[in-house]
Amino acid sequence: MFIYCACPCFANNNVEFISAYDILGTIRNDYTISIYEHYIITLESYGIFNVRQKLEHMLLLDFIVGNIDRHFNNFGVLRNSNTLEFIDVAPVFDTGSSLGSNKAAPFFHIDKNDEIYSFETDEFTQFHLIKNKYDLSTLKDITIWVKDFLTRTQYVYPEKVNKIVQFLNYRIKYIFQGGHTKEFPFLHDDNPPFLFFYCLVYPFFLVVIFCKICLSIPLRNRL
Repeated sequence: MFIYCACPCFANNNVEFISAYDILGTIRNDYTISIYEHYIITLESYGIFNVRQKLEHMLLLDFIVGNIDRHFNNFGVLRNSNTLEFIDVAPVFDTGSSLGSNKAAPFFHIDKNDEIYSFETDEFTQFHLIKNKYDLSTLKDITIWVKDFLTRTQYVYPEKVNKIVQFLNYRIKYIFQGGHTKEFPFLHDDNPPFLFFYCLVYPFFLVVIFCKICLSIPLRNRL
């Protein structure tokens, strides 16, 4: 079984993508606030609504799947290319560097805290930028689906499937516990050659996870 992910293109002749890197250069930051807060304020000044919540959905997805490639050119906004009016935050894209796609099973540590180049410098610190509470009960059985999905392919060997399931359980449990676990996540630098096919397989079910997150409703009292 060959599996791939195909999503509609969100840009066209009338709608253009503007990266976060370019957005951050449009309004001067006096560095009295973080880059993250500066980015939110900048987008709000351009008339984009619910910026924080939309960014948190992206950060939440990235944390759950361990995406380490959310640099400032891998997210941004959409703009009308004729009127130059900002439309909205761009859909999440480029999640191929997730779930240990660049590591064989023995080197894929479920408590990893990899270095990233985004609003923060590591995965767990960036996760704690999220301020709202979300009901993620829809993710309760997601690992069952993921294991079944990957087991039916011939491209991900059983040891890696088990590691992926363990990793997802670890991250989801961390969120349910309010961002606290008994184990401290260490930074691991192992980086053996990766199987390129992961970049094709993973986005297919990352879309499922993200859709579940987007349907979550902010709650005050529980995660």
